[in-house]
Amino acid sequence: MWISPPISWTKQLAGRKGVFEVEVVEVKEKILPPIDDAFAKKYDAENLAKLREGVHRDLENELKHSQAKAVRRPDHPRAAHRHEF
Repeated sequence: MWISPPISWTKQLAGRKGVFEVEVVEVKEKILPPIDDAFAKKYDAENLAKLREGVHRDLENELKHSQAKAVRRPDHPRAAHRHEF
């Protein structure tokens, strides 16, 4: 593990290896909810399958939008080499 020493430490310690004693005060673990129909209903979907369809549709629309936006930009690197301005 890399530990960034405080600025107040002396320059004589810079770049040298050291041994530190630490005390672990707390360990946390994030517990994710189960991905099921109850989870989907929290996002106003009928069930998990409908939620997945909606997410898939949203991602496809976002991709199409970003691709269309990139094509319209004349300063886009891929567009610049194909056309003279």
